[in-house]
Order: sequence, then structure tokens, then C-alpha cells
Amino acid sequence: MSPQIGLLNHLMQALFGVRPFSIYSLPGMILVQTLHLTPLAFGLLAGIFGAMDATLEESARASGANSWQVLRTVTIPAGDPRPESRRRC
Repeated sequence: MSPQIGLLNHLMQALFGVRPFSIYSLPGMILVQTLHLTPLAFGLLAGIFGAMDATLEESARASGANSWQVLRTVTIPAGDPRPESRRRC
């Protein structure tokens, strides 16, 4: 488990001359946890946003909202599982 070995480290060293990447550093641990938890987060969120009615977003866009406003005021609140959040949409 040395940071001096591994296919990615050898490739980066050969192609770009970059020093080996250590998964034992803080950025390395963040990368490993991100790669580990991304499929779980995608699986949980895909069902929520896949079941959401797209006409809510379309009507917000037709009303003149930009992408950021639609995300902030329609998409994220619609994915909130609390019952009181459903009243706002």
C-alpha cells in the first residue's frame, strides 16, 4: 500500500512528471471517499428526481426563471422528503 506504486502513479509520473499521488494524504482520502460514495448518492437521488413532475421545472422556465433559480426554488425543494416541503411546490 505504498504511495510509490500503482498504475495511476506510474502513468502520471511518466506522462506529466508529477510526483506520485498518496491516498494517505487528506486530498487522497477525500478522493477515495468521493469515489466510494458517489454511486450510493446517485442511486438515492435518481429515484427521487426521476419521479418528479417535469412540468414544474418547465413552468418555472416559462415564467422567466434562469437555471440557477429553477434548481434552487423548484428542483431541490421537490426532492425534499419532508411533508411540509411539498406545500411550497
